[in-house]
Amino acid sequence: MKPNDRFSFLKNNRVSQDPTTLVQCYLPIIGQDALSLYLYTLAFWDDGQKEHLFAAILNHLNFGMDRLLKAFKILSAFNLLTLYQKGDSYELAIHPTLSSSDFLRHTVYRTLLEKKIGEPAVSDLRQEQAGGEPLTVPLSQAFPEIEELASHDETPVQLILKMILIWSIFVSSWREIISVSKMNSQMSWSYLKLLMRKNGPGLKPIN
Repeated sequence: MKPNDRFSFLKNNRVSQDPTTLVQCYLPIIGQDALSLYLYTLAFWDDGQKEHLFAAILNHLNFGMDRLLKAFKILSAFNLLTLYQKGDSYELAIHPTLSSSDFLRHTVYRTLLEKKIGEPAVSDLRQEQAGGEPLTVPLSQAFPEIEELASHDETPVQLILKMILIWSIFVSSWREIISVSKMNSQMSWSYLKLLMRKNGPGLKPIN
């Protein structure tokens, strides 16, 4: 990477940040240079509209190339920035920070922070566990229309099963109609034969 190399920001990669987490958790570990570079990318992100020179970052942050490369390496290690090389140019993806609670649950991150600011200071950053029983409210209770929407939202498997059920009912009904029709036909023919026997030999059944 050289100052005259070009880079662009990844499109549709807008990231919003909590400055409190950045200062309290990340800054003591990554240092001022990496934090400045990260804030620069947030401020100058343009949705990939055009290419920029790395020299613009150097001029704005008053860095040398060695400091810039080190800052990129640190941010990449913390999964805050990712550089993708595309031939002679680069594409820059910005990633959000962890929340303070997620950061402190990360064993390696927490250990690094403890080495920088001490265990008592890290303990002060931890969120207290709420006491008592949580009073939760189901989403369907707050929005009753959700249940109605869910009843109309059928998966493809449910639709197939419904079609199979309808078809089986149709076939069963059709078989019953045919059976009843045959039974009626047989009964009518038997009754006609009986009449013919009673009325004499003048009428003969057609077999």
